[in-house]
Parts: sequence; structure tokens; C-alpha cells
Amino acid sequence: ATRRIAADTSGGPAAWGDDGRVCYYEDEGGNLVRVDPVTGASEVVHPASGDARHGGVLSVLPGEVGAIVGSPSPFWDRDVLDFRTGRLTSLPEAQPRTSGVQYLASGHLLYLNRLRQLVAAGFDLETLSLTGETTVLLDDVPPLMSSFRLSDDGTLVYGAPAYGETAQGGRSMELVWADREGTLTPVDAGWNFAAPVHAGWSLSPDGTRIAYQTRSDIWIKQLPAGPDQRLTLNDPEGPAGAEARHPAWSSDGGSVLYALTQRDK
Repeated sequence: ATRRIAADTSGGPAAWGDDGRVCYYEDEGGNLVRVDPVTGASEVVHPASGDARHGGVLSVLPGEVGAIVGSPSPFWDRDVLDFRTGRLTSLPEAQPRTSGVQYLASGHLLYLNRLRQLVAAGFDLETLSLTGETTVLLDDVPPLMSSFRLSDDGTLVYGAPAYGETAQGGRSMELVWADREGTLTPVDAGWNFAAPVHAGWSLSPDGTRIAYQTRSDIWIKQLPAGPDQRLTLNDPEGPAGAEARHPAWSSDGGSVLYALTQRDK
């Protein structure tokens, strides 16, 4: 079943917290809001500041102490937002316009830097600041790699360009597994999907399913070589021009969160 959580979103990424609530930005430049998807109860976590733009909520940190968000700057940098104080701190050297930022149980942040290296940096949840040295895990990251996920066993999955431009102006993407030695293995050999400008995907917590966006809809693929199932039914050429974006699995793997945008015609 599909449940509308909010009708005032900016259409950017939203994220689940470990308490089951969802964080999202209201319409462009709006407040950062946290909502209970069951009761509908919501609260403003961070008020809007002027007409600042933002790039959505990339991830909510454990304990609901803060989140990784898109920066309200023209460069779309990555910021750490402290829910307790409202303070925004830039994530040093993080690659702009990437949704790939992940907190690891080991106490590290995993992200792409401006040299297109995948790095792990020590991170203190109390001060919400980087600590210690940064370790490079993967060098020479493919130019189009913007989303990734590291599993508990140390296996990395990310999207890589496959066959260039598509008829819809996006790119054909192939998902691959990457081990600690940098060996790449296709998630499903020969399988790829047409990724539009606002493409997004998410690996389920148990690693058995991929939720991904292609054209205007979210699909679910069973791994390793199972079928695809269409989750949403949108018509980009219809009166409202609906498009589903930025899928994200809940922590229990029972739900998929996504943003639905509509263009009046």
C-alpha cells in the first residue's frame, strides 16, 4: 500500500531516522521537517533561513542527533546539521552534488571527496565533527558514481555508467559490487537501467533488493538475478507530469520512501 507522508516537499531526497520518522525539506527554501509516517505528527527540525536553496536530506545520523544535508549554497556542498543547535558545518572536501554519504557503525563517515576518492573519516556523534585521519578506500572513482552503499560485511555497491546517453537525456547505469581489493562484479550481468537526471537508487538492508528510479517511476529488483517489479505508476506526459524520485528503504526493509513531484501543464 502507498501512503502519502507529506504534500509540501521540495522533491529532493528524504531520509528515514532510526526511530522510524522521516526527515524532508518543505518546498524550495523551506523548513526541515520530521514526520511520523504512521500518525502524521510533524515538527520543524530546522527553520528556513531566507531564500536559501538546499539539496535535500541525504541521511539521518543515529540517535536523531543530526543529518547530512545538501548545503544552502550555490555549490551544493555537503553539510552536517546538528538538530540540537541548528548549526550547519561543511563536510570538508566532500564532492558536491553527490548523494553518497553514509555513517558506518565503526564510527566513520563514508563519502566521495573532491579528488573523486571514496574515503572513510572518523566521526564523533557527540560533536558531529570529523576526527582523526581520512583513509582512502577506493581511488579513481568513475565520474558518474554519486550513490553507493557499504554493507556490514564490507561489500560496496555503486552505480557506474554503462552505455552512455539514453533517448530520454539520462544515462544507462549498471550497478556493480566492489570488494576491499577494488574488484568489480556486476550485480546482475547484462542488467542496466535508464537513469534520468534525477536518478536515484537504494539497496535494501538485507542486500536482496534494489529500489531504483528509471524515467518517472520507482522499480524494485530482486537480487541477484530476479525480476523487476514496478512500484509506482506515473505518467510523465499526463496533466500533472508526475515523477517519482530518490527511493530509500526503511531500516526494516518493509517500506520504500520516495519523493513525488508534479508539474502543472
